[in-house]
Amino acid sequence: LCILDWGMTLGVPQDLQYSLIEFIAHVNAEDYAAMPDDFVRLGFTPPEQLERVRASNLTEGLSFVLRQLSQGGGGKKLQARVRDEWREQYDPGGLLSKEELRAKVREGFYAQARTQLEADGVEGASVMDVQNVMEKMQQRNRELFQVPPYILYVARAFSTLEGIGLSSNEDYSIVSEAFPYLSKRLLTDDSPRAKAALRSMVYGAEDKDASNATPNLSKVLSMGDGFTSYSSATAAVPQAAAPPAAGKAASPAPADAAPA
Repeated sequence: LCILDWGMTLGVPQDLQYSLIEFIAHVNAEDYAAMPDDFVRLGFTPPEQLERVRASNLTEGLSFVLRQLSQGGGGKKLQARVRDEWREQYDPGGLLSKEELRAKVREGFYAQARTQLEADGVEGASVMDVQNVMEKMQQRNRELFQVPPYILYVARAFSTLEGIGLSSNEDYSIVSEAFPYLSKRLLTDDSPRAKAALRSMVYGAEDKDASNATPNLSKVLSMGDGFTSYSSATAAVPQAAAPPAAGKAASPAPADAAPA
């Protein structure tokens, strides 16, 4: 990527690195309660809007989209998987046409909006009322979310890499390609934030008691495979020597050492 376009690279501060790792872990564990705090740390949500995001159901929808993206295959296969999920939910018998299925999905969206209106004390909401509240929800979403500048770099870089990958493999998933590094980071980083993210990946939501929770063995095995894959892929890459400790000079080379 650096060879293709150096303009698509930027430094990632350590705090942002941990925030990204935490968010990925929470999405993977479907820990919706933890995601609003992730949005604030990542710069998507202004801190003063945190409680409004907590009260919304936006995190579940976003998690659904990200899970679909992680399966790879680009936009066409993502649309096909979304249609399959809609059909499983609204037409398990497979009797509806595409147009009828879309109409059924729209009815579901309107029903959710009516439920929200009734929760706000509006009984017997009409279609116009539902349309109004959906417009208000769209406006609210614009207030709750903003696009931090670094995301433009990430999106541009990911779209370039995914395009290259899909040209040779129609099932390519850039999220899957990044998983080995994530596994290595979670399994070797001793920071409290990395350990908490690892716990979310293995045991699920943060409010669970790890002493009583059952680890997800499939995720444990996937992370082990990812760690092995990353270690094998980077084994030939020379590691940078650690700098000497403060106040100490580097040890001189032995007299019989060969010159570099």
